[in-house]
Amino acid sequence: MVRVGDCNQCGRCCVIEKGGRTFVCEHLVVIGEIGTAGASRCAVHDVRTEGMAIRMAAQDGKRLSERCFGSYPNHPSELVEGCSYSFVKEIGE
Repeated sequence: MVRVGDCNQCGRCCVIEKGGRTFVCEHLVVIGEIGTAGASRCAVHDVRTEGMAIRMAAQDGKRLSERCFGSYPNHPSELVEGCSYSFVKEIGE
């Protein structure tokens, strides 16, 4: 499968659910409704690179470190609702 599309800065890949908590990237600047185009930007990085470390925080103060999917997502099953990426079959599949 081939990933196509560009990041529309919807912010969906900067928010994760883990252990019953919602974690948000500490650098996420929310401009509009998460999941809509142009809803966010990064306060620190102009460019993300796949695998870079990012700090995530929950409302209760719990923090964790995750790896950024600069070319998020890696598999069709990881595609979140509202993401601007889609998958197409490779030629020859």
